[in-house]
Amino acid sequence: MDSLDRALEHDTGDVQAFKDGVALIQDQLLCCLKKHGVERIETVGMDFDPNFHEALMQTESDQHEDNKIVSEMEKGYLLNGRLLRPSRVCVCKKPNKENDVCENNEDIGE
Repeated sequence: MDSLDRALEHDTGDVQAFKDGVALIQDQLLCCLKKHGVERIETVGMDFDPNFHEALMQTESDQHEDNKIVSEMEKGYLLNGRLLRPSRVCVCKKPNKENDVCENNEDIGE
């Protein structure tokens, strides 16, 4: 809390310096929470797991594997290994090549 108070009182007009200071405070808070058993759930690049992740949306992509987490909208947390809040994520869905072939054949008149 003292670090937040100092950050709010300190006005240099330098936005990047302010962001860097807030990031340091965030690290301090996460370190303190970790001492009490709270940790973030890893998401991006991981397999979607409904026990730890809440899918808010799906996106079709050839650049990611099916059912992999592409982005995170809200971080999730565990307390001593138990779910406090699931991560809210966007999950990759591979484009269906069979449907594309059928649609293309219908366009051609086959």
